[in-house]
Amino acid sequence: MKSFCKTCLSIILISLLIVLISYLLFKIDNHSFFYSFKIIVILSLTFIFYLSVFIFFTYQWQLSIIITTIALVFTSLFFEFYLKNMTLAQNPYLNKAHKLALFKDPRSKFQVIQDFKSKGIQAVPSINNLKSIEYEIQQAKNGRTFYPLSGISNTFTVNCNESGFWSTYHSDKYGFNNPNIAYEDKSIDIVLIGDSFILGNCVKEGQDLASKLRNFKLNTLNFGYAGNGPLTELATIIEYGKKFKPSNVFWFFFRGDLEDLNKELYGKFLENYLINIDKKESIKDDKLFSQNLIFRQEEIDNYLNDFIAVEEEKFLNKNKEKFQYFELNNKIPKFDMSLILKDFKKLLSFKNNIIYNQDLKLIRIRELLGLIDLENKACLDFACIPGLNEQFSQIILYADKIVESWGGEFYFVYLPSWWEYSKYKKNYLDNKREVLDIVESNNIKILDFNAYLAKTNNPQEFFANKLPNHYNEKGYQLLSEQIYTEVFLKND
Repeated sequence: MKSFCKTCLSIILISLLIVLISYLLFKIDNHSFFYSFKIIVILSLTFIFYLSVFIFFTYQWQLSIIITTIALVFTSLFFEFYLKNMTLAQNPYLNKAHKLALFKDPRSKFQVIQDFKSKGIQAVPSINNLKSIEYEIQQAKNGRTFYPLSGISNTFTVNCNESGFWSTYHSDKYGFNNPNIAYEDKSIDIVLIGDSFILGNCVKEGQDLASKLRNFKLNTLNFGYAGNGPLTELATIIEYGKKFKPSNVFWFFFRGDLEDLNKELYGKFLENYLINIDKKESIKDDKLFSQNLIFRQEEIDNYLNDFIAVEEEKFLNKNKEKFQYFELNNKIPKFDMSLILKDFKKLLSFKNNIIYNQDLKLIRIRELLGLIDLENKACLDFACIPGLNEQFSQIILYADKIVESWGGEFYFVYLPSWWEYSKYKKNYLDNKREVLDIVESNNIKILDFNAYLAKTNNPQEFFANKLPNHYNEKGYQLLSEQIYTEVFLKND
């Protein structure tokens, strides 16, 4: 029996090492010579070690080494998850941005909402649906039949603080950041699709991109919402954009959108929008999946109000299962064992498509040990993940065809991050190229905001507090000028 177990374990471990070495040899063109050489040497020595163990060591020693190896694997994963969850606290730029935001107004979002309520103003928080994607999945199992793509309608909404004040806006009749009067003109020039940058995060009401475009006499509807990824944005076009058939749809991409897509693909509601994605007749024959959200706002409002009430109760009771719509305090996030355990749970559940799980590559540990290819660093925006970029390509092409079906023009707008103007810019620009290659391969019109930011003396001046935040008022003004100049003036 011992001999049989020994043979099986030998075959398994040696096979795994052969697969790793073969994979690296297959991918060698994607890495620098010295990086590949270093990794091959390490894997070869490991292979020789384990081969020697199973040839020359006693059974007791073999068993001890196997147990130690398994323990090292789990310890490495634990440390990788620890480093991942400590990134925010360790990053000096994000730390500084957080402190500067709180210097003038140290209140939490919960305190801000309570202060408004004490003045007789019924205020609610903006809700990032993807923050609670697991909750949404559970709700699907419980029988709820919709996934909201916006917030509560006609309500004073508290958003965020990056520049020393809490930004707010009055939501429209569909829960987006628009004045209701914008819907009165039946001829819509522009619909904006995107995430928090398009919602208008952390700038004063009227200073968001949609408001800036309205100053050019362009009838604009803002359907952006915080936390949106490509699949949610496709859903938004189908649920809201298609209703108004605008002359132009601008789809805004910001780094991290593909990471959001990685989360979105596990939502039971959102995956329905991909049912007919390969069937051209689904657009032609108007067979697109829809939740008919535009007619269900009362249902959405009731659900979101109940959801917020539950979250407030959890917050007041300091329940650790909160979904973080209200900050518990104003300190930089610190080590939290529950986050690590949550990562392990996801890993072991296989729900996150383990093939594409970046944590398994131990990128952060390898970086500490100098085992990262400096010429081809970690995939920052998930663009290098096989399968995910294919899904993104399908989604963006599908969105383009839907807009084309009513005679509209579709534009993909790339929004540079603060990091692209920092000392870390090389890796971010490499990721950017991968994303734009996908869009260009589908013959979709592209606007790159960097074309305007790069002309300025200091592009970082267009970000809140000149740090890795959202754009400030000047940033949205410059972006609106680019859209107006390159699309509308050129077409006149």
